[in-house]
Amino acid sequence: MAEKQLGNDQDDPPKKKLEIKPRNYFGSYYIGPNNPKDERGEDNYDPNPLSLLDFFALIHDRKYDKVDAKGPTDALLNTKTLDADIELTLRSLGYSSLMNSMNNYESGKGALVGAAFLGISISKTLQKGVDKAFNGIFQPASNKNKVKEQK
Repeated sequence: MAEKQLGNDQDDPPKKKLEIKPRNYFGSYYIGPNNPKDERGEDNYDPNPLSLLDFFALIHDRKYDKVDAKGPTDALLNTKTLDADIELTLRSLGYSSLMNSMNNYESGKGALVGAAFLGISISKTLQKGVDKAFNGIFQPASNKNKVKEQK
């Protein structure tokens, strides 16, 4: 039996390279809900963003991961993602302004993403305000007394 020499991969099956195509909004990798996936169906952040706006969306997605937020429901309702949403809003609108004199299509993409996340950010800000304003109203009296004792 011949020993396998170092660096000889003839006995190893060839690794199948996963081809990842952009499937999100504007033909991007990260702007939208259809991020690249690996063989297990997990988010795969290996593909390089296709534009600066796509890069901003990648940063946004990674911040969602830090608070275990995924999908459209968390994008619309999870207030833990508010800071990431505001950041994407500002970056997208800045990108739109920057690209305005150079590329109308890119400028429009930035404006659309910025406007969408501005609306989402306002909605989440209002939601947080309502939650704070009504905090404790529907709690049992025993819980309200505990809160008063702690103050």
